[in-house]
Amino acid sequence: YYLNNLRFHLAINVGSFQEMNCEQLDNYLDFVKPRLNGVLYSQNQDSHTRNSSPINVTQALRKRFALEEVRGVKAFSPAAILLTDPSRLLDVRPRTLLKYLNKKLSPQERYAVNHEYICRPLP
Repeated sequence: YYLNNLRFHLAINVGSFQEMNCEQLDNYLDFVKPRLNGVLYSQNQDSHTRNSSPINVTQALRKRFALEEVRGVKAFSPAAILLTDPSRLLDVRPRTLLKYLNKKLSPQERYAVNHEYICRPLP
């Protein structure tokens, strides 16, 4: 009962929508949307290689929100930053870089893209 009375000016989700199954994502968004008096900031991948549920985060958001893409770096990991823009080498800490380069990443993980949106509820 208490949760139904909550109102938010800002909701933030970073890196977990793609880990939810379809029902969880729908429930989350259906809970937040009517209680949102401001915006939802989302920084997520559309799907995740380790998630067997066939989700598309951007599509789920578009059903409920007007999306404004946040421009900027679109890389999931330091390795992806370097693979997409080698000139950014100095932006990555050496230990973090070694961790990601030594890890065997699938092509989907290596090039996974985070989509950043400011989401405003649709009427």
